[in-house]
Amino acid sequence: PSKLMYSFKKQVDWWEALEEPRRTSCVARLVYSEISSTVSAVVILLNTIVIGVSSDLQIQYLDTPLPSWLLVVEASCLIFFTLEVLLKLWVHRFYFFINNDAQWNLFDAVIVFISLIDAVFTIAVEKNGGSDSNSIAFMRILRILRAAKIFRTFRVLKVFRELATILKGFERGMVSLFWSLVMLLFLLFVFSLLFLQGLAQHLLDNQTSTADEGVLANFGSLWHSMLSLYMAVTGGEDWIVFFHIVHEAGTFYSFMFLFFTMLFNFAILNIVTGVFVEKAITAFIPNRAELLHEERRRLIGEADAFREMCMKLDRSNVGRITLDDFMEFMQNETMVVCMASMGLQVHDVQLFFKVVAGSHNDISIDDFVEGCMAIKGTATGLDVQKQLHETRVIANKLRQLQLELKGQAEEIKRAIADSGIATI
Repeated sequence: PSKLMYSFKKQVDWWEALEEPRRTSCVARLVYSEISSTVSAVVILLNTIVIGVSSDLQIQYLDTPLPSWLLVVEASCLIFFTLEVLLKLWVHRFYFFINNDAQWNLFDAVIVFISLIDAVFTIAVEKNGGSDSNSIAFMRILRILRAAKIFRTFRVLKVFRELATILKGFERGMVSLFWSLVMLLFLLFVFSLLFLQGLAQHLLDNQTSTADEGVLANFGSLWHSMLSLYMAVTGGEDWIVFFHIVHEAGTFYSFMFLFFTMLFNFAILNIVTGVFVEKAITAFIPNRAELLHEERRRLIGEADAFREMCMKLDRSNVGRITLDDFMEFMQNETMVVCMASMGLQVHDVQLFFKVVAGSHNDISIDDFVEGCMAIKGTATGLDVQKQLHETRVIANKLRQLQLELKGQAEEIKRAIADSGIATI
């Protein structure tokens, strides 16, 4: 078992350590360019509108086929989505299923796959004429597959960041919502049993009551009782209707019904809403791992942007920066502002270059970027403690050197005294 757990932990560590390399190919630049993102957003919105129009026309004109232009637009959107998924799969390869956008990638891939099957089945049914038993079976499958068009409208959430944020909060609050619904069902079940027993006893004692039809229609079973109570507190029916029915069972049940409506409207529903809202809000608070990951991504992004900017300093294309190049480039106001925005306040250009490059007159671009990223920003507590530690080390070495020099001076004095040379 220990070997199995070790092997499993090793596999998990390997899986978590997987990190997609940076994609710099022409296809990757094309897929994630601003123009491609804009076109994708337009096509998603167009496809959403087409789905809404086609669904509206289908219900209004059941025996009339859809206009050909709608079918052409829908087919064009499907071709675009298929190409988009294939290009992303070509760019990311295996990482298509495990990167940061894996959920949306899988969603797009499944929807495109189902839509393609829908298109193939539709063509097959049209060729057969739709009269034989096989065509009827195909049509039943089509009714299920065409539901994928509805889920395709969720792609519009990728266009608007606010909608995606709301969906994320709803997704993370589903657990709290589930247990809240369980609590509501439990309370409906308890009060339904209470009213069922009271009304059942009332029917036994008054078998000729004229209100029997209302009692059986609304509280004739446990399911009908729970549904009636749910309608009473959610506005599905005026609660006074059910109050008059429950009042037939006695004053106690009347007060219990009033207590039930008050409990649900002023306590339970507000508590459930508060719990769900709290979970939705806390879902957006990043944890420590997410903060570290985001900070690491931010630093890497800043380093990459700064490296691209430093490439302009290398006029000879040798991958190194000289002091003269840096001094000339720092006369550009854009360069000064850019470095200041990264926390690099350069007041003395020569001193700054010497701190980064040391005693050399030139430095490689990678070493220059690494040195600049190390000294950017204000000093932290760790930097202060590091300087204090180094100061103590230097002080101890000086004290030791002082003692050694003092000992050597004493030896020299003794040597001079022994030789009989007079000291001044």
